Amino acid sequence: MIKKITRHIKDMGIEVRYVALDSNGFFGCFNSKPIIMINAQLDVITTAVTLLHEVAHFLNGDYDKAISNRLQNNNMEYEANRFMIQKVLFLLDQEHDFTPHTNYYQIIHSLALPSHLNTVVYDELAKLIQDKYGIDDDKATYQYYQSAQESANYISSYRKVVPMTKNYFKMPIDDRLSFLFPEFRMAKELYTLIDSDRAHIGEFLDFVEVSKDHTSQEAYFKLKLSGMANQTDALYVLALDDKLIGCVDLHGMDLLANKAEIGYWLHSSYANQGFMSKAIHQLCTYAFHNLGLNRLAIVADVANTASNQVALKNGFTFVGTEKEVAIKSGNYRDHNHYYLLKRDFMATTLDK
Repeated sequence: MIKKITRHIKDMGIEVRYVALDSNGFFGCFNSKPIIMINAQLDVITTAVTLLHEVAHFLNGDYDKAISNRLQNNNMEYEANRFMIQKVLFLLDQEHDFTPHTNYYQIIHSLALPSHLNTVVYDELAKLIQDKYGIDDDKATYQYYQSAQESANYISSYRKVVPMTKNYFKMPIDDRLSFLFPEFRMAKELYTLIDSDRAHIGEFLDFVEVSKDHTSQEAYFKLKLSGMANQTDALYVLALDDKLIGCVDLHGMDLLANKAEIGYWLHSSYANQGFMSKAIHQLCTYAFHNLGLNRLAIVADVANTASNQVALKNGFTFVGTEKEVAIKSGNYRDHNHYYLLKRDFMATTLDK
């Protein structure tokens, strides 16, 4: 089945490569040729879902695409997407045995496709269920469950969102390190983390001074979640073995210019172990290949050696130093500026 799907993708003029990756996969253009990179260690289901996700973005022009003119026709794009969805739903049904009670909302969410394809997923799943059980009325095909637990066994691992021991949800970076989606109930734990390391975290970051209790973190979450809704921000809490250790974020996001700035902080107990460098690499992968950004920037105090090293280790280019641009503890501070372009990140990934 994967060979058939891959062959169909290649017929569209898109190259598929199976390589060693930290993430499941991503797409881009290399030497003006559209290409999809897939983690060679994925199982069949995850490979199929990842291929579907990336091809849908290509065909629907979500980001830069360099596909032959014959695929610019809307009907061609629609039929190609429908074909991919049919094949992936077939594989998912083999794995999870869909029934008339299947929660299709969970499937739509897990596939993470462009929103206008949701109806295609619904239609194709309805046809699959009708053929499988001889149901004629597709209104009777689905019963909506309130509990996500009913459908948890077939949530796609494309996103790799799994429950933690504290019932947070995470996107693994590796076997120990994960991004967590911010939740208000983690505010107390995050405040305790900051409060236990004020001297280190607050040396270069102003927010520590105004962080007085857990309500400060709740207010920050509200601000960033509002930014997420407005597509100007993205915030993720960094966890190691289910323990909160820091935060990473995108801010100043401009979807017209496809750019954003990265921010990050880490508790001193976990410094100099490569955790933040690995987290920022994963964030860059997500920003370039899921959000469609083209340019990422990092600004670091010249005296913040660790922060500057994170930028350099991830291939960011040093632009220059902005003199006396900020005041911290009554002293003027200089900031180093770095940038990373999607094409440079893509080329570096292909070279590995």
